[in-house]
Amino acid sequence: MVAALALAAGRTVSSDLMLEHLWGDRLPAQPRRALHTVVARLRAILGDGSIDTVGDGYALRTDAVEVDLLRFRALLRDARTNENERDLLDQALRLWRGDPLVDVDSDSLRDTAIAPLREEWLAATLRRIDLDLADGRHHEVVGELRELAAAQPLTETVWSRLVTALYGSDRRAEAFQAYHDIRTALRDELGIDPGDELVTLYRTMLRGTPQPQPELVAIPRQLPADLADFVGREQLLADLHATTQRVCVLRGPAGIGKTATAVHFGHRIAGRFPDGQLYLDLRGFSGAASMEVAEALGQLTRALGLRADRVPADEQELAATYRSLTAGKRLLVVLDNARGAEQVRPLIPAGAQSRVLVTSRTMLTALDGAADFSLRLLVETEAVELLARAAGRQTEAPEAARLVRQCAHLPLAVRIAGARLAARPGWSAGTLAELLDDERGRLDELTVGDRGVRASFAASYRALAASDDPVDRTAASLFARLGLLHWAELTVPVAAALADIEQPRARRGLERLVDDHLLTSPAPGRYRTHDLLRVYARELGAAATEPVERALTCYLAAAEQATRLLLPDARRRVPAEPTVSPGGGFALATVADAHDWIEAEQANLMAAVRQASVIAPELAVRLTVALYAPLDNHGRWVDLLAVRQLAASIADPSGRAYALRDAGFAAMRLGRFADATGLLERGLAAYDDLGDRYGRFSCMLQLGQAFLAQGRFVEATGILEKSYALCQEMGHRVGECNSLDVLGMVHRKMGRLAEAIDFHRRAVAIGQEIGNRRAEASAVANLGWACLRAHRVEEAIACHRRSLIAYQELGQRYGEAESLWGLGEAYRLLRDMEEAEMFLSAAVALLRQIDALTEEEAETLPRQAVPDMPAVIRRNL
Repeated sequence: MVAALALAAGRTVSSDLMLEHLWGDRLPAQPRRALHTVVARLRAILGDGSIDTVGDGYALRTDAVEVDLLRFRALLRDARTNENERDLLDQALRLWRGDPLVDVDSDSLRDTAIAPLREEWLAATLRRIDLDLADGRHHEVVGELRELAAAQPLTETVWSRLVTALYGSDRRAEAFQAYHDIRTALRDELGIDPGDELVTLYRTMLRGTPQPQPELVAIPRQLPADLADFVGREQLLADLHATTQRVCVLRGPAGIGKTATAVHFGHRIAGRFPDGQLYLDLRGFSGAASMEVAEALGQLTRALGLRADRVPADEQELAATYRSLTAGKRLLVVLDNARGAEQVRPLIPAGAQSRVLVTSRTMLTALDGAADFSLRLLVETEAVELLARAAGRQTEAPEAARLVRQCAHLPLAVRIAGARLAARPGWSAGTLAELLDDERGRLDELTVGDRGVRASFAASYRALAASDDPVDRTAASLFARLGLLHWAELTVPVAAALADIEQPRARRGLERLVDDHLLTSPAPGRYRTHDLLRVYARELGAAATEPVERALTCYLAAAEQATRLLLPDARRRVPAEPTVSPGGGFALATVADAHDWIEAEQANLMAAVRQASVIAPELAVRLTVALYAPLDNHGRWVDLLAVRQLAASIADPSGRAYALRDAGFAAMRLGRFADATGLLERGLAAYDDLGDRYGRFSCMLQLGQAFLAQGRFVEATGILEKSYALCQEMGHRVGECNSLDVLGMVHRKMGRLAEAIDFHRRAVAIGQEIGNRRAEASAVANLGWACLRAHRVEEAIACHRRSLIAYQELGQRYGEAESLWGLGEAYRLLRDMEEAEMFLSAAVALLRQIDALTEEEAETLPRQAVPDMPAVIRRNL
């Protein structure tokens, strides 16, 4: 653990990674507890202030514990700019005592750490040897270089220095032999010839030039300063360390921390590249024109020591010169803010041991052989830690969490928020969070100095809008409309409706937005973005309702089609002529399609209804009517209650009565029977005023069920008998069936089982007669419960099997769970516990799936046989 924490150099090591380092795949029985024990023991040895717990991990307090690796790296940094470079290098190298981690028994830690550490040591050693050679001390380093060559038999940079030292010591025969030794080894082991540096050295010796001196040029150290407040990204940094690819692309949206991560990682591995570190901002999304390849090559070659008057004017010749300058060298090249692969490809150095880090907001798929790394938003603990570091002080936990959520966990936004707090010592995190509550001014508040979230986003959007590529322009147009509509996850049909374009074109535009990280795609055809980008998109969109109404119509057309599939006889809920969706709409052809649609679009639909209630009330009411069946079938009664109550507040008198009836039904499904009674009585009064007999019947039927659930059996019987009589007057056979079915339920609750069975059988007969599968299924299921209570178990099993098949065909998932439960109870009464457990477990799983039962409620279900569904389940039976 000491080694793992020290190697992390003050950064957090996650618990999962620490467990891997300590125990690998042989974890103790209680790994987290064992880990806490080791941490406690180590704190006792090093002191209480030595190890911090940070989120789900640990970090060494490097101001409290001395780490020789950090001292080594600090000396190397000082040496780069100090006239006493050699002395400082000597001090750094004296800190090394044999192989690193030699006494640490951790395969995981050794596999990931030893190679980079050895690279740092070798780079420092070779730099010190170069200084010795430049001073003419060739004979003093021959022995050291022979040891290095024996340990690094294929490392050309070591052998070139050995050849130089031997030749400079007038040991020409040994120098030639050393060259032939490395050339033979490379051919035999790798099948390659020596690189340019060794070949040039060999030719120099052949010409007989006495004692060649290495030209000690200033090594480029162009990396920007590392961020002191850098947090997180441990897994990404570990993956970057582990990859064998020479070129790594770090991609992500504006403000995600691509440059910070590349620079931070660059500093961590700088010691492995003794020939220098180059940095170039390619201006791909800076608002200015992207850097041309010729300009980039010119800057890089001059940084490598080429005089300005020697830089070729021809781009191809310039690229060849760059390849020659980088051949055989160990360089780290950071190419920041790249627009495309064509801008990056000519800038990759020729040296096989060089490394390139590229940052971009787009996917550089055309960059062959590059390793691709996508940056994610910070998790909350990381974002809070970054806020504290940027602010220079700890912030109140709840307020800090609220503030970073308003910053969408975007590193740029969090860092700006921290800078604002740092400049205002009297402000708390809560003070700034209150300012950010208003979305209209949020991007204004997230600006400090020349840094701003809006400007960062704008560069990506403007690049698309100004592009000559029609797909880019479609993407920009789409993005400007995305802020108009309220949505959780965008889909192609809705985007096409918003923009009034065909779906293939919309899909291409959305995918381009994904490429530029203005959207993410969690699944094919579905898209997300974070809150700050939503706010920016909202700023771009003009205050227009027409695009939103097209998107809402797209949802309405799909909801009506889902209702037709789920309730073929629901003529009152959908118009005779289907609503036409702009852009083609959703393709719903089967009951399964309808179920998949409501499952996927539920959050979008709730947002759409709320938005429609403000800008298009009539459209909102129609949408809530069409959503009744899909939401009911999926047991989404909380949402059904909410949208139909909203409809009741904005609809005309007829729509208001209808909405109150539906809201009462949903409240009853949720077990809120007093609320249901109130809603249904208001709905009945509204239908009386309208003279709508069908509406009166529907409210009476639901009121009968509400009275039944509250044990008000006399009132239930009275209103259901009126309901039955009214249906007979109207010739409404389905209503007769439903009224008889609920009367049977009332008599069952009163213990009048013979009467209950009779009512249910009459209801089943009517359902069969009129061919109404839904009404028949409900009556058969209730007949099964009445038979079960009367201990007519075989009849009950037959009824529940029959209703199970019907509910499955109808796609009524709650009814399916009810029938499964009935079968389970029947087999419990027969003492066939294996069969009973199978059906009951299936029922509980389905009830959990449709949110009719919480995990806690499932655990408290009774284990004794009962002649009905448990009361804990949110429905009156």
